[in-house]
Amino acid sequence: MNNTREKAFYLIGFPAGHGAIDAGTSALWIIAPAIALSMDLSKTQVGLIFSVIAIAAGVTHIPAGMVGETRFKKIFLLSTLWWVAGAYLVASLMPGYWLLLFFLAVASSGAAAWHPIALGTMADHMPNRRAYALGVHFVGGSFMEVLAPIVAGLLLVYMDWRSVMQIIVIPALIMGVVFLRLRRWIPPSPIGHMSLKDFKAQARLVRRSTSLASLGILGLHNMGLMALWSMTPLYLVEERGISPGGSGVLFAVMVLSGSLGAVLIGRWIDRYNRKTVTLSVLVAGALSPLLILWAPNLPVLVAGLMVAGFAIMGLVPALIAISLSIVGGRQMVMIGLIMAAGEIIGALGAVLAGLAGETDLRLSLVLVTAFTVCATLLVAVHPFTSAVQESEAIEVV
Repeated sequence: MNNTREKAFYLIGFPAGHGAIDAGTSALWIIAPAIALSMDLSKTQVGLIFSVIAIAAGVTHIPAGMVGETRFKKIFLLSTLWWVAGAYLVASLMPGYWLLLFFLAVASSGAAAWHPIALGTMADHMPNRRAYALGVHFVGGSFMEVLAPIVAGLLLVYMDWRSVMQIIVIPALIMGVVFLRLRRWIPPSPIGHMSLKDFKAQARLVRRSTSLASLGILGLHNMGLMALWSMTPLYLVEERGISPGGSGVLFAVMVLSGSLGAVLIGRWIDRYNRKTVTLSVLVAGALSPLLILWAPNLPVLVAGLMVAGFAIMGLVPALIAISLSIVGGRQMVMIGLIMAAGEIIGALGAVLAGLAGETDLRLSLVLVTAFTVCATLLVAVHPFTSAVQESEAIEVV
């Protein structure tokens, strides 16, 4: 980095952009119950919202990663902030469930388009500290995931969900202007192009058994995360009798713990035996939903939510970094492929949790434990070594 301002742009600006791009999704966890009440939606329909936006995000990660390797990288990254803001504004005006679902998916695609390029750009600046770099980027989204549910929950006391959704796009508009002004510090792609042949070479790396297993770990973990995120607000409101505002605060506490976890776990993964660290965190994550369910009072409930946030949410960027090192290949393309796999597989977690919640919302949290236990078992048998030899990796890069 050339100067202090450029360094601040990467360590503060990019995380802030991440927060702005994710503000709508972060608020949606709390807005969704209000939408359900307004439109008389079932729990399955609520779960479907989060599954659809996760699938839309997953599908978008792949072409976004490819664009990140071309000369259009910078303008594409800048456009995502405006893309997201516009889609949420239109979604807030939709009268029916299916049109709303469509434009929420469009907004999710815009947010997803940001991630491979932003993550790849940050990782390029910290090539030997990938898990930490991805953790720092994650902090911005986590901060907004703390702030947005609180703000959304409080605003829902005074206004309808449509107005709240319109207000929540303001950060994206602000950061859209900021990134336009500071765009000179976003470096161009060193390669400048991405052909179908290049993409096929990267796809061959992903098809290796070690690579597929690492993606399976991320996917199972994301299923637990999506189940946790989509059903926790409903569980707090319906099973624990907590107000929407209080639910927003507790959800924010869980996310804040995840933000701390992202940075700390990233440091541990970079410094210590990554398999041992990953297994330890996953075990804590598997136990946390049970602590939430069995919590006899509010302090224990808050403790359970904090452990869940730290271990389940905080581990995600580290798992992406681990998968990236195992799979190899072009960084932004692989980030896109890895995140796509994680999002698409993870999307099943939300809808399955919704279906379980139709019977009993407590079963949704039990599913979180089940998904995390499966991820833990897969980590236990995974060698955590690169899918290719270094010389092979160089050939395809």
